Amino acid sequence: MLLKNCIGLSLLNRLFTTPQKVPDGLWQGDVLIESLSRNNSALLFRRLVVLGLLASSLPLPGCANRIVKARRMPARYQAAHVTNAKVADLSRLSMSTTSSSLIEVEDVVDVTISSGLEEAGRITPTPVRVDNNGVATIALVGQVPLAGLEPFQAEQRIANAAIERGLFKAPQVTVTMRKKAINRITVVGAVKEQGIKELPKGQSTLLAALMAAGSLDEKAGTT
Repeated sequence: MLLKNCIGLSLLNRLFTTPQKVPDGLWQGDVLIESLSRNNSALLFRRLVVLGLLASSLPLPGCANRIVKARRMPARYQAAHVTNAKVADLSRLSMSTTSSSLIEVEDVVDVTISSGLEEAGRITPTPVRVDNNGVATIALVGQVPLAGLEPFQAEQRIANAAIERGLFKAPQVTVTMRKKAINRITVVGAVKEQGIKELPKGQSTLLAALMAAGSLDEKAGTT
């Protein structure tokens, strides 16, 4: 439509700016209508007809109008109306999360290794941090990948590593979670409790942030 409008305006411009001679040698712009010959009168009439047809098919704003109002947008481009944001399905904001007991990067776990010959109560757990590569450095055993494992799986992996490295024949290993890695986020806006919140790294979703902030406020809207 835009191309059609521009072509039409260009044609109109040519119709009324191109000089046409009349029999007496003067240009059309300098001659009164009464002095036009019969042929020129017919030509002017045809041009007026063309002008009327083009004017009826062109919108008044012309080629420069590119404004589209929101209410004229197709329905598929309009946001769904929500009367009360509190009744919106917040579960749609959730994402896949990891198990709360799963060992992740930057978690701290307590590791106990014994040969079974030590006296009861003489062995104390050793805190071990999982580095950014998912590897934990354990005393006597060395480096063991633990990220992505449940604690009972980590116990078996540490025990296997100790046996393979000739350190123990049948070690007893215990792994427990001491501290989960967290993300500190700031929640502001239409929530009940604004401020800094701490979320486990494996469960840092928008829904978790809203829940940590006490859910949406009574005055929460859709904008």
